[in-house]
Amino acid sequence: IFFSLVYRGLKIAEITSLTPDSVKFSNKSGACNIVAKPSRGTSRVRKVELTNDELIILEDWLDHRGDGSGPLLCTLGRGGKPEGKRLTTAILNEICLHRAKQAEVPEFVPNDLSRSAEALTNHRKAARRKAARAAAESLSMAEKALYLHAAESAAEADTEAIQFPFLGLSV
Repeated sequence: IFFSLVYRGLKIAEITSLTPDSVKFSNKSGACNIVAKPSRGTSRVRKVELTNDELIILEDWLDHRGDGSGPLLCTLGRGGKPEGKRLTTAILNEICLHRAKQAEVPEFVPNDLSRSAEALTNHRKAARRKAARAAAESLSMAEKALYLHAAESAAEADTEAIQFPFLGLSV
């Protein structure tokens, strides 16, 4: 859950301050809204879209953790029972170092993942804008079939023709 949230761009302080009440599921969109309260006293909502597998893992964690008060992500005691202690930066760094060794990649810290997430988000936004511009400038296949084919047949005939491109008829 931690890696899913940090890779979606949430900062370490936002993740460690989450409580079970901070997570709001949307059954319609398949996303969950994470309500993060910064230290300035105002609240803001960050929409975090999780994959289906991540949503299942989050729901399983919430079932295992229970409905008690305390942080959403907490330390585990003996027997794998949640202790309710808030994760610290040192614990998160240790988790990342352990995961780096498991994956046989260079060591990283949680902030490296947050920066990667920001770059990925910016890249996706730029790609969407580029695709939207390209779509606005070009005709779709349906528009080509309706308008270009009609223009070719109108140039050949002196009269106005009605096109039925799905039937291949001109009347």
